[in-house]
Amino acid sequence: MRVPSISLRSVVGVAIVVGGVIGIAPASAVTTASPADPVEVSVPMPAPNGAAGTDQLVKMVVDGLPRTYRLFVPTKMQPTGAPLVLGLHPLNGTAASYESNSNIDLGAGNVGALVAYPQGFENSWNAGTCCGDARDLKVDDIHFLDAVIDDVESRFSVDQTRVAIGGFPNGSLMSYRYICERSSRIRLAFIGSGAFVGPTCSFSRPVRVLHVHGMKDTIVPWKGTTTSPYTTDGVMPSVSATANVIARADGCSATWVVTVVNSLVNKYVPATCPSGASITIFQSQTLMHGWVTGPDAVPNYGINETSAVWSWLIGSWNST
Repeated sequence: MRVPSISLRSVVGVAIVVGGVIGIAPASAVTTASPADPVEVSVPMPAPNGAAGTDQLVKMVVDGLPRTYRLFVPTKMQPTGAPLVLGLHPLNGTAASYESNSNIDLGAGNVGALVAYPQGFENSWNAGTCCGDARDLKVDDIHFLDAVIDDVESRFSVDQTRVAIGGFPNGSLMSYRYICERSSRIRLAFIGSGAFVGPTCSFSRPVRVLHVHGMKDTIVPWKGTTTSPYTTDGVMPSVSATANVIARADGCSATWVVTVVNSLVNKYVPATCPSGASITIFQSQTLMHGWVTGPDAVPNYGINETSAVWSWLIGSWNST
């Protein structure tokens, strides 16, 4: 049984739809132990929004399921190995729409980074207790994201010390789960309106996290909820609970220091973190449930998420 999707308002010209697809889990999962099959790559096509590069549509079979991802290839790549960013779309969204709406490609073209936009199963990601068909069918999205990274690295020179993952809400929930299970291969995560709903979290090496969240978010509320229609148990953890899970995994303190960025945004960081680990949370007083970018983002919400992500990524890469 499906409940109708929830269409959220466009935020600063970025219309991102986060729908509710709560299905009935079958008796068995769809995952197997089989590896990804050989891939099929489309001819290059123009990237959206005039970004300096081209797109490829990549088709593969992972665990018996047909899967796809879009890959932005910058016109000029760094000769010693390009950074790689994975951008994960929202529930009921698509890789193509998230690529276009987030404008992540524009920054990637400027710094010569590859950006992969994987497509979730039935437009959803199995982040743990959320979300949709991917969760209900127990799709192994950890394995799928492994396969995406492996494929990009097999065809391009990738700097494995500069691999990042992030997205918006179901995509950010999945990003949290991925770094909690794959910190051995990924060091950076940028989170838009997310929470940790995975089974467990531990890091084998330090991880850096950027989390942007709005106080007006009613889908993934800042203070959390026990009546979420998107999780199996109704629980959508608070930002505080999520941040403390990540802080423990990263070896950071549970004491948080808050500073004022501007009249609309506060920044929270742990009082102490070991070398290479960091957690930065930007709290917008006016941000609803959306990824905000463009010229009106800072005046209305105190932050441009795309610009903030790229500033943070570049700063993190330069400090390693």
